[in-house]
Amino acid sequence: PARFDMASLIKEMETLRLGTKSTRHSIIEKLQDRGFIEGNPVRPTPLGKGLIKAVLTVDSKISEPDMTAELEKEMDLISQGSTTKDSVVSESRDMLGRVMESLEKAESVLKEKIKLSLNEGTIIGVCPDHGTDIKVIKNREYIKIKCLTEGCRIEFTSKIMGLIKETDKKCEICGLPLINIIRRGQSPELRCIDKDCSYNKEKNTMGKCPKEEGNMVIRQSRYGKRFLGCSNYPKCTNTYALPQKGTVKFTGEYCTICNSPLIMGFIATRRWKFCPDIKCEYNRRKDKAGKKQTSAIA
Repeated sequence: PARFDMASLIKEMETLRLGTKSTRHSIIEKLQDRGFIEGNPVRPTPLGKGLIKAVLTVDSKISEPDMTAELEKEMDLISQGSTTKDSVVSESRDMLGRVMESLEKAESVLKEKIKLSLNEGTIIGVCPDHGTDIKVIKNREYIKIKCLTEGCRIEFTSKIMGLIKETDKKCEICGLPLINIIRRGQSPELRCIDKDCSYNKEKNTMGKCPKEEGNMVIRQSRYGKRFLGCSNYPKCTNTYALPQKGTVKFTGEYCTICNSPLIMGFIATRRWKFCPDIKCEYNRRKDKAGKKQTSAIA
């Protein structure tokens, strides 16, 4: 069967009475943020697969949609005056207590199944040195990219956040595979699997920091938001927000007012130059000039 996309997943949750109209989106977002699912259509990550396998081994209703649906039904009865809040809370506590007891009894089995699934990883390419598979192993905090041949130089740890897709391209600098990083709301980012490769550094460097001798580089927050940060962090904590959609490139120019690097943004056919310091007068002047030009044309 075809995988669920976001729209069909929310519709299925509605059919199964999982969550409410106002909470279904946030439930999916939490599953994404915690590394259980990724992409659209939605795919379970190795962590998500491990959790599913683990939960199915427990003698409990926790894996069945009926449990949540029953709670939602009882809450509706409270609003209709057919039952009381205290009665529903008491019943829910008893049920969740039984679930917790089942989980605690199976703790060691749960840990082992999740650990095994995490170590399975996903193949993202072939090692140029040994011809063996390169796998990416993800958890909530970081990813490990590793060749299956013991002792191979390909073993990198990084904090890449997003869906990792295999490509057929090789890095022109080091010859290692290039991968696509897909994040919500952002254009796919093509990068070398070696996080320290100059291919990545050159693409992500957006000029010099106006406050320190370091470079302003594109970074990703733990919540998947990109921003500019100084390479001399934590000595320098200078940061700038970046547009979350489209692509950005350093123009090679610097703002004449605050000396920050000027950035070019691209979304479809639209392109615009801006200073990353949103409070800078450069952006205000540019907006005014654009409005005057529009008025003159009109």
